Amino acid sequence: MPPITISPALAQLRQQRLMTLWQLWRLQAIAKGESGAEKRFAEQIGISPSQLSQHKGGKPLGDRLCRRIEAACGVPAGWMDDDAAALPAPAAPPTPAAISLGGMLELLGPESAPAAVLQAFGPGAALVMPQVEHSTPAGFPSPAADFETNRVDLVEQMGLNQPTTFLARVRGLAMIGKGIDDGDLLVINKAIEPRHGHIVVAVIDNELTCKTLYKQGAEVRLEAANPDFPNIVLKEGQSLTIWGVVTSVIKQMAV
Repeated sequence: MPPITISPALAQLRQQRLMTLWQLWRLQAIAKGESGAEKRFAEQIGISPSQLSQHKGGKPLGDRLCRRIEAACGVPAGWMDDDAAALPAPAAPPTPAAISLGGMLELLGPESAPAAVLQAFGPGAALVMPQVEHSTPAGFPSPAADFETNRVDLVEQMGLNQPTTFLARVRGLAMIGKGIDDGDLLVINKAIEPRHGHIVVAVIDNELTCKTLYKQGAEVRLEAANPDFPNIVLKEGQSLTIWGVVTSVIKQMAV
């Protein structure tokens, strides 16, 4: 029999779903005080670490393997093939101790991005819209002028269609000095190497927090952007993991 072919769209969806399951599993493992190593996740879904790396890198996932992964991760059969299916429940929400680190972060998976962006922009918003190429000196196009437009896909523009990109909703005021308010959406890219001065989402003592990364020589700390919240300096025995770099902030202005 000829091999079963998988459409590019389905292959991409399955890769995104695999990445979602992997990230949620890792957060749950970290919340339990475990290492969250990729090798352990591969063992749970019944494949080798090298095979997992290949599939994360884009190698198509077959039907049987998808069903096995779904069973191992506790999601319904066919979930990886259904772009409208709800995300699995994330790890338990942060405890009140997280508020002292700057407020809670509500993690949203890639499939939740369009709905969350639409909600942020308000009723009637569109994710694909014209981009004006010509403008007057004041910055607005003349209604009487002829101008050309290109279509801009906001989900693509912000990288929300990439498996390494996630959304998180801010719950707290620790970063208001950087223009990040309670209720804003953060676009987080896990593929970017965190550097000094980046705004990052970090895991410290099994809690998620958003801060500015200070990293000069051997000195590392997480800096708040609100004088009412302390900076985080690692103490002996504490562990710090940079979960991702914040690339965009989505907010709805008061009107």
